[in-house]
Amino acid sequence: MKVGVSSAVFYPLVSEQAIDKVLELGFDTMEFFFNCEYEMSEGFLSAIEEKLCEKGARLLSVHPYTAFAEGVFLFSEYKRRCEEYILKYNEYFQRAKKLGARYFTFHGDRAFRGLTDDACTLSPLQCEVLNILSENARREGITLCLENVSWCKSANISYLKEVSKKVPEIGFTLDLKQARRAGIPVNEYIDVMGDKIMNIHISDFDEQHDCLLPGEGIFDFSDFFRRIKNIGYNGDVITEVYSSNFLEESQLKHSKKFVEGTISQITNV
Repeated sequence: MKVGVSSAVFYPLVSEQAIDKVLELGFDTMEFFFNCEYEMSEGFLSAIEEKLCEKGARLLSVHPYTAFAEGVFLFSEYKRRCEEYILKYNEYFQRAKKLGARYFTFHGDRAFRGLTDDACTLSPLQCEVLNILSENARREGITLCLENVSWCKSANISYLKEVSKKVPEIGFTLDLKQARRAGIPVNEYIDVMGDKIMNIHISDFDEQHDCLLPGEGIFDFSDFFRRIKNIGYNGDVITEVYSSNFLEESQLKHSKKFVEGTISQITNV
């Protein structure tokens, strides 16, 4: 299990410079955040590939900048727009494949009516689109991973259960800060996502802050790693915080060392 980081931790620094910083800090595993259309171009992607190759690093997963509006783009009743964005996401999957990624982090439909079970049902349209996207991603060697985002239906436990049952190809991205923001214990997400957890975003918290670098708060990472070990998770973890959550880049190195030490203690038990 390796400790990676998201390029988004340096947002709004342009992505190639963010990747340079990630590599300089000693990370060799990362999630890449597409921030604009330019970053989908062949020339840009080739330059990123070269950077990664030089350092022996890899992209575990990618995240699209259109995630904030996937409900409007992909799950509305306006069929033409939905069809257009299915094609758009096929382009994402192809670019993810080019970069060597295995997973695609996806937000899905927004929870406009709240997170209650009644408000977060899986409609036939959503089920159809999720199955199409999952299958299209699979053809490119990518797993579509629905993330438990606090303002999306994916934060609702019942919704995730239904998606897991009706969309066989889908995986999940487990995000610790989003669980906190939804007010739902992370263990409930672990229980429902189970062996479909493919990607994990880690962060910490304290009484004043709901998002900190791992090791700078009070979250029990030892218990967390035991729990994911018990369900058979042997993938990597990605630190995903905001640039406002740390003052010095060296904090990222210290956080990485803390997480690696915690993982080592658990795996050696």
